Amino acid sequence: MNREADIRKNTVRQVCEKELVELLQVSYDFGEFMPQHRIGYVRWKWNWKNMTLLPPEIVRPPQNSPKNILDTFERHLWYSRHNISDIYLLKIPIDGRDAFFFAIQGHCHDSWDNSCRLFEVLDEQGESLGSGDVCDRRGDVIPKTYINWTDRQLDGRDYYREAPPWDGDPPPEDYSYQHDGQPIWWSEE
Repeated sequence: MNREADIRKNTVRQVCEKELVELLQVSYDFGEFMPQHRIGYVRWKWNWKNMTLLPPEIVRPPQNSPKNILDTFERHLWYSRHNISDIYLLKIPIDGRDAFFFAIQGHCHDSWDNSCRLFEVLDEQGESLGSGDVCDRRGDVIPKTYINWTDRQLDGRDYYREAPPWDGDPPPEDYSYQHDGQPIWWSEE
């Protein structure tokens, strides 16, 4: 990566981290994260009377978005089908150029446990600037001062309960997902 790309990656990550830390000071709900910049989402609602999950509300990003942004949204839809999670896609101008933020927040209940809060960041062309999480494997929020960053896109390993690899993405060699009979929780049909 060249110096200009490194500077851009660090700038976008710093903005992301600053905004996220501010949110975590008052709320753990990613649905409240910069809603004015939201361009797509998957959001779950509960019927609290009988403790059932209602079908998700899905708003896909505009079709003129970079192809990798559209593909990344579809990849996160795949993981949401295996680990119930809300997905928020934001398009945020930073230093005169757009950056895309995927904020993923898992749901917990008796039959599944997906208490994660994940983040994936992409540049204006849809190239990865990294990903991170703000929860450890117990679901406890880590200190509200940073994101645990990685230099790769998110995949099924990042969820509290592993999800199978997305069909459109060959799994990395160290991805040893073992299907445990976990159902697909929902589909758009």
